[in-house]
Amino acid sequence: MDGWDDIRKHRNLLPSLTWWDSNKLLFRHDFRLPFKCKNMLIVIGRSGKVSFAGEKLKRITSLIKDTAIYLFLEDPDAYGNQFDFTADMPDGNHIYRLPADTPVSASIAKHMKDGKIPLRFEASILFAPYTSYDDMLYICQLPIVDYLKTISDAVYTLDNRNLLMPYSDPLEDYRDIAGKRIFGFASLTNEDVKLLHKYARLASGGLMVELGRFLGGSTNIIASAIRDSGKKTEFHSFDPLLPESVHKTLAKNALADYAIIHKVASREAYETWGAISGGKEIDFLFIDADHSYEGVTFDLTSWGSIVKKGGVIIAHDYCNFPEGGLAGVDVAINNALLDGKFEVLESCYASIAVRKK
Repeated sequence: MDGWDDIRKHRNLLPSLTWWDSNKLLFRHDFRLPFKCKNMLIVIGRSGKVSFAGEKLKRITSLIKDTAIYLFLEDPDAYGNQFDFTADMPDGNHIYRLPADTPVSASIAKHMKDGKIPLRFEASILFAPYTSYDDMLYICQLPIVDYLKTISDAVYTLDNRNLLMPYSDPLEDYRDIAGKRIFGFASLTNEDVKLLHKYARLASGGLMVELGRFLGGSTNIIASAIRDSGKKTEFHSFDPLLPESVHKTLAKNALADYAIIHKVASREAYETWGAISGGKEIDFLFIDADHSYEGVTFDLTSWGSIVKKGGVIIAHDYCNFPEGGLAGVDVAINNALLDGKFEVLESCYASIAVRKK
């Protein structure tokens, strides 16, 4: 993958570009983790062969002083012999390996009952790396999150971008224009949700396409924006996977009539788009599908070619990380911006909205 050399020459042309040191732990600007707390619970969820789990643990523990740390490793066999977690933990702290056939919350509760760990923690961190759709689906639906809220004063998550932040479900406080709650899960920040709803509502009345929907949270947001607009809109959502949460949440939110759900990947959908749409141009495109450089470039060039002039494209996971699993998204979008194909309307932490010139 290339592109960063050219981009470095044009930093001033790109929106809110931040050059992160990928070897450091990152924090959201709007909070401070209570590193001086008396005790902390850390849960490392299923992560397959993710090689940086031990390194991230080191970074966390190196910042915490005079804190009793209780580390729970879920599915420990997945790590093989890659890490010596005992060596990574400060002296006097505790490591517990969780059996694969026992819920994490039940294991923690048993240790509490046996008097091995405190009954309450000042802070908990859920380290949730993921390497596949199945891993992400698993982590997002972990009952452990709700359980940690009951035994901790504050719950944080650490993801595979090195981002440490308070846990929150961005749809928990989301309401449509009538004040009605929209249920579902979206792998978006609150800022992403607001930006997506804003431009989807403005574009309503035309033809709208979503590439990649995960559990359907973004689908519900776009559909609710269409309903809020009161305009008749044709909205197609494409993804090669279709978890039951998509139709369930659309039905629960009374939004099923506002979205046409397709179980097909972006490339295949593009090949049949003429037959689906009758050759119409797109007014609004949301891109959150294949996150590789090649995948995002395809979506921007191929699908972007059928977005009408003045149409809006929103891309998610535009995080400005020069390295890591999301770097391809950044490079593809930045290349498109440098080519002068789009003008930036707005950007937030992990999303960018552009207008086609």
